[in-house]
Amino acid sequence: LASGEAPVPSVLAMHKMAKLGIAVAGLRGEDAPTHIPRLDRPLPEEFFRRHVLPNMPAVLRGVVDESSFPPLRNFPDGGFLRRLCGERTVLVKSLSHQDAAGRPVFVSDPELKLPLAAFLDAVE
Repeated sequence: LASGEAPVPSVLAMHKMAKLGIAVAGLRGEDAPTHIPRLDRPLPEEFFRRHVLPNMPAVLRGVVDESSFPPLRNFPDGGFLRRLCGERTVLVKSLSHQDAAGRPVFVSDPELKLPLAAFLDAVE
């Protein structure tokens, strides 16, 4: 990179991202959203194209309810899960780097192992 030449894998990755519609501005963090949309039951294909691929945040509403996802009904709070399996280990994504706008970007598989109870303590 110091010589001004980009490694072949980087060029190929950028070419593939361009074919998927991911703009260079998104890679630089220049298109950071000023508004995070709230989506009511978006179609999976549309959500994937408009939010997942370009790494744009969204708040999803109505995509999971008690009738389609019984754990919402069966586990209304973390207390039950702590008592049932709080000592079990779960994998958590922890390593991230910052994009040009300073936002964390997770690019690896989960690697941090925590007891479920500790994870629930961190997110509740």
